[in-house]
Amino acid sequence: MFNMSSCQKTDITPPYVFFDTATGYIGVDTALPHGTIFTLYVTAEEAGMDQLLTTGTILRSVNGGPDSVLQTMSLATQQFNQFYSYVAGPTGTRQKYIFSFGQLNGLTGSDSITITSL
Repeated sequence: MFNMSSCQKTDITPPYVFFDTATGYIGVDTALPHGTIFTLYVTAEEAGMDQLLTTGTILRSVNGGPDSVLQTMSLATQQFNQFYSYVAGPTGTRQKYIFSFGQLNGLTGSDSITITSL
């Protein structure tokens, strides 16, 4: 008697989060004159077909201080795209923006960008 079984393993990966670097958007850490209005275009997407993005959070810390919550979101999608505009702080200020997205299974993915004001 020969018994053969198959174990199918689901590849579970966290959401992929990134900033668009197209013209008009800040996509990498950069320095800007204080008071400059800048725009970030963030994308979050699922690598697999069996998961959805269920949560989103935008945090900001100033000069390495504690994170403050700018926005929380409830989602039910495989891909999220949105632009956000902010103002560069006073000269010498470092503002770090962290965008995190989660799945129902608890896995999260995030990306951050730091703007230093001149």
